[in-house]
Amino acid sequence: MANADLIPAPEEVLADKYRIERELGRGGMGIVLAATHLQLEERVAIKFLLPELASDPALVARFLREGRAAIKIRSEHVVRVRDVATLPGGTPYLVMEHLQGKNFEELLEEQGRLPAELAVDHILQATEALAEAHALGMVHRDLKPANLFLAHRADGSPCVKVLDFGIMKATEVKDAVNLETTNSSIVMGSPRYMSPEQMRSTRVIDARADIWALGVMLHELITGVAPFDGEAMPDLLAAILQDPAPPLRRHLPEAPHGLEAIVLKCLEKEPAARYADVAELTEALAPFGSPMARVSADRVSRVIRPRAVVNNKTSAPIVRTTIPSTSDLHRDPPSSGTITVSAAADAWGATSVPARSRVRTMALAAGGLFFAVTMLMAIFGGHSPPARAHAAAQESVVVSPPPAAREPEPVLDAVDLTPVAAPEPSPQASSVPAPKPAVAAPAKRRAMPAAAPAAPAASSAPVATTEPDLFDGRK
Repeated sequence: MANADLIPAPEEVLADKYRIERELGRGGMGIVLAATHLQLEERVAIKFLLPELASDPALVARFLREGRAAIKIRSEHVVRVRDVATLPGGTPYLVMEHLQGKNFEELLEEQGRLPAELAVDHILQATEALAEAHALGMVHRDLKPANLFLAHRADGSPCVKVLDFGIMKATEVKDAVNLETTNSSIVMGSPRYMSPEQMRSTRVIDARADIWALGVMLHELITGVAPFDGEAMPDLLAAILQDPAPPLRRHLPEAPHGLEAIVLKCLEKEPAARYADVAELTEALAPFGSPMARVSADRVSRVIRPRAVVNNKTSAPIVRTTIPSTSDLHRDPPSSGTITVSAAADAWGATSVPARSRVRTMALAAGGLFFAVTMLMAIFGGHSPPARAHAAAQESVVVSPPPAAREPEPVLDAVDLTPVAAPEPSPQASSVPAPKPAVAAPAKRRAMPAAAPAAPAASSAPVATTEPDLFDGRK
C-alpha cells in the first residue's frame, strides 16, 4: 500500500495472514471487507475505521469499544471478534467472524414485511444479546434493521446477530467517553430509530432507549412501514418528539390486539412509561411467538434478573454440592460430586433451619420410630409362642392324644379281637368291648383305671387287665 492509512484492496495480504477478497458493506464510520486467513483457511470479516476519521481519538476509542463489547458479551447473538489491530498508519481494524445471510434491511426490501410470529421470534433473539449488554452497563444506541443480521446455525435454524456496538454508550463513568468532543457531523444513531430522549441529549439515555428502537423495528417488521417518518429530517424529528405512535392495526388489521399494545408501550414518549427492561418486554412478547420464543424470554430473564426472591428475601443463586432435601428423600440420591445451580434450593437457606439439620432430624425420627415399633412387638407379641407351647404341653399330659398320623393304625383292632375269641364268655363279657370306644374317644380311656378294681369279680379279669397294658405300651 502506497499510503499506510489506505484500506487494503482485493487480493492484497494484510498482516501477512489475511488475503482481502471483496467489500461487504460500508457505513458512516467504517467499511467491512471479506478476507481469508491463509494458515487456517477460514473466512473472516475485517472492519476498518475510515481513514479520514482515524485522526479523532474519541472516534478511535469508540471504534475499539465495539471489539471490547463483543468480547464481553458471550451470547451467540453477537458477532465474535477474533483480533484487534491497526494499520501501519494507525487506522484500527477488527477481525470478526464471517456471517452468511442478510441483514433485516435487505430482508424488508425483498419481502416487504414478515409474519407477526416470525418477527417476534427474531426480535426476541436480538434481546438475548441486548440483555447481556445491558447487564454489563452498556446501551447499544444504534439498533436498526441494518444492524440485525439473519444468519443460520449448522442445523439450518435461524440465528439473529446484533451488529455494530461501535457507538455503544457505557453507563459506568470509568468507561464513558466525552461524546461532546466528537465530530458534529457524526450522528449518534439513526434518526428514524432514535428515542426522543436520545435526540435531546445523549448523556441521559439508558437501556430504555434500546427498548424504543426495538418497538420501532418490531412495528416495521410486522407492517412493512416505520411508525414515524417525514419528508425531511425536521419533519421526522418532530414526529418522533411530538406525534403519538400509530396503532399497529392501522397498517395490519389482523394483528393481535395484545401485540399492538406491546408495540405502543415500547413507543411511549416518556422512558418511565415503557417497559423497565428487556426482561419485561420479552415476557410480554413470548406468547405471540413460536415455542422457541419462550426459550429466549427465559434466557433474558435469567440474565437481567439473576437474583431470585424467596420468602420476601433476595437470594442470589449459588453453586454448591448437591445436598438432598426432605422433598428429595423419595428419589435416588445424587451422585457424588454433582454440581447444581438452583434458586429453588436456596429456599432452604432462607428458613431458620439449615437443610443439613433437617435431613439429620428426619433420619433420627425414622430411627426412633423403628425402635418404638420393635419394642411394641416385643412387649405385646413376645410371650405368645411360649404360652402356646405351655398350653400344648399341658394338653398333651392330660389328654395325651395319639399323633394324627398314627391314629388310624389297624393294630388296635387286631388286639381288641383277641378276648372276643374266648370259648366261654360270661354274661358280663359285654364289658369287654368297652375299650374299643376308647380308641375313638380318648375321654373314656381316662375312666378305665377307676373301674379296674371291679375286674376280679368277672371271670375274664385277666383279659381286662391285659388291654390297658397294650394301650400303655403304644404310648
